[in-house]
Amino acid sequence: MSSRPFLLTTASPSQAMMKDQFANYVVQKVLETCDDQQRELILSRIKVHLNALKKYTYGKHIVARVEKLVAAGGTDSS
Repeated sequence: MSSRPFLLTTASPSQAMMKDQFANYVVQKVLETCDDQQRELILSRIKVHLNALKKYTYGKHIVARVEKLVAAGGTDSS
């Protein structure tokens, strides 16, 4: 298995996962369990889609998790 984070391999599947009823929990779990470097990379990719994710019921879970991680010092605010 590649060390490359799964959310970076292709845009479409990862975006679909963040909006999915069950897959969004997988994304949240990855954010909880990955190392700091991977988390920074994943969060930087997710942040680009935050406004779009806010429009989806399950995307809102990802937005809340990202905001929680940022508030806790999980990544810089840029």
